[in-house]
Order: sequence, then structure tokens, then C-alpha cells
Amino acid sequence: MENKTKHFLVLDSFRGIAAIFIIAFHLKYVGSITETSFIKNAYLFVDMFFVLSGFVLTHSNAFKKDLNFKSFFIARFFRIYPLHIFMFSVVLLIEVLKMVGYKYGIHFNNIPFTGDNNPIYIIPHILLLQSWLNIPELGFNGPAWSISVEFYLYIIFFITLIIKSKIKYLLWAILSIIAICLMLSNKEILFNNGVYRGIFGFFIGSLTYLLYKSVYMKIKSLHSVYFTIMELTILMLLYILFISDLAYKPAYIVILFAFQMFIFSFEKGMISSLLLFKPFQLIGRLSYSIYLIHYTVIFVTIALAILLGKFGIHITETINGVRYIDYGNIYVNNTVVVLIILCVVYLSTLTYKYIEIKGQNIGKKLQRRNKV
Repeated sequence: MENKTKHFLVLDSFRGIAAIFIIAFHLKYVGSITETSFIKNAYLFVDMFFVLSGFVLTHSNAFKKDLNFKSFFIARFFRIYPLHIFMFSVVLLIEVLKMVGYKYGIHFNNIPFTGDNNPIYIIPHILLLQSWLNIPELGFNGPAWSISVEFYLYIIFFITLIIKSKIKYLLWAILSIIAICLMLSNKEILFNNGVYRGIFGFFIGSLTYLLYKSVYMKIKSLHSVYFTIMELTILMLLYILFISDLAYKPAYIVILFAFQMFIFSFEKGMISSLLLFKPFQLIGRLSYSIYLIHYTVIFVTIALAILLGKFGIHITETINGVRYIDYGNIYVNNTVVVLIILCVVYLSTLTYKYIEIKGQNIGKKLQRRNKV
């Protein structure tokens, strides 16, 4: 039987890789790697986060005999909230600075505290409700929309765990089917499509773990060569789907991500061995910080480019409503892309150490008190 305390290190590495690709997706540098078909579709890696979360949380919680809501919620709250509140505060400060600049004729993308960043949306964003309410979900710190979805999905997931029989597995399947039907309909009934993406991906991840658990003993003894073949195949299929124009791609990508989680959870192939190397493990640990801070770092780089324009150095322009940066040389543009990614990773080491870890430690102390 698979060890319930097992940590899926290779899947952690994939979380970090996904976060890096999402940075590249949000970077707009003329002629750089950010213009490739693969990177232009890298927003789909958010769906990997949902699938991975469902898989891992099912492993760590679905079969616990002593599971209680207070302990579960404390763990998830202090995993998510400290960095969310910190980054929200940073973005709020930046918005204030933008307002000061606006008074002196320095204009950025939008008028401060208007549109998606209207002050009336502050409380919903603090409470991570933006994706569940009929309000702009990309205001303030844009990437937090998916954190909003996940945070309340944790509670929904726990509610399903109260059902002791295997009926809960059927419920996961029903929730997945309803979510994908609503997502593909594009009607946004009750909630927006981001919520349905989250529900579909998360519970597909949960069902994938059930498959993994049921066949683990039968498959784990397969030779590593077979796992290497499967790993290479699933990565190739993911790449082909990413660059394709296939209809219903968001649905297919979640299914492929589920197969990816299943195959790589065994950690027996050549690719798995590579993903156990320290650099991949590092970005895996930093993935939440990388994801949550990168949007703000990118805004700062754009703001600097705009300010340079005030001094006659014009390296930024808006094309079809999107602001691009161009240093006049594709090699320089690609170098800047890499440097920004490295900068985000470095800053993530700081937020991970001083905010994430400290927040998790507080959560662990409260959990210990809860058990006394």
C-alpha cells in the first residue's frame, strides 16, 4: 500500500515549472520566446495547479481517520493567506504610488483605483471571493483569481469528505461533469468560467488519485524504461495540444494533466529522475511565491519602461490593447525575459522564507493546540 505520508517531489517540480511558464506568458517582449505558440497558451498551466491540488489533497486527507475541519482549515488558511495578504498590500501600495504619479502627469496602463482596481472590490479581494462573485476577478493582484477558486474549493472538498461511503467518489465525478459542461457552454451560469475550470480540474485530480491508489501495487514494479516511455509520451502529447487550435482544448488539457499526474506520481522514469534534481525541487518549493508575486514584478518592469519614455527612451508600445516592450534586438529581449524570470525566482526565495514559512509555522502551532 502506498505510504500516506509520501510527498510527490516530481509533481512539486512540475508545479514550479508551470509557474515559470506562466511568468513567460505574462511577459510581452517583441520577437522573444514569449511570442511562441507554446508560451502564448501557457495560461493553461493554471489548470495543472487545480489538477495537482486535487491529487495531492486527496492523498493527504481523503483517507485520514482523524480528519477534522478546524485542523484542515488552519493548514490551508496559513498555507494560502499570509502571502496573499502581503502581495495584496504591496499591490495596494503600488496603486497609491500610481495615483501620486498620475497627479504629476505620469500615466500607466489605467487610472489608479478605477476599473478592476475600484476600491469597492478591496474587501472581496481580501477575502478571496473575487472569482466567486460577479466582479472583475483580475483586479489588484491578477493571479490571485485562481487562489480564490482553490481556497473555497478546499472547503467544498472537505464537505465531500464527510460522506464516509464511496458515494463521495461519485459526487466528485458528478461535480466534474457539471463543471466541464458549464465551462464549455460559456454561459457562466451562477459563477464565471474560472470557477468551473477549478472545480473540473480539482476533482479530476481527486479521481486520478483514486486510480493511482487502486493500481499502485500492480504498476510500481514495472521497469523504469516503461515509465520513461510513458513520461515522454505524455509530455509530447501535452506540447502538441498546447500549440494546437483544437476545439475544447481546456477540457482535453485537464485530462492530459491528469494522466501526467498519474504517470509521474510513480517517479520511476528518466524524466522523473531529472526532476528530482535540486534546481527543479527549489522552484517547486517556491512555486506559490513565484506565481503570486510575478505579476507585480512584471508591472514594475513595465512602469520603468514607461518612465524611460518620459526621458526620450521609447521601448514600449501598445499593440491591440497589450503593452509590449522592445529593446530593438531579439537577443536583448530574450535576455531581459530570462533576467526577469530569475529576478522573480530570487524574490520568491525571500517571500518563501520570510512569509510563507513563517505563516505555515503559525498554522502548525495552532494545529498542535487544536489537538491538545
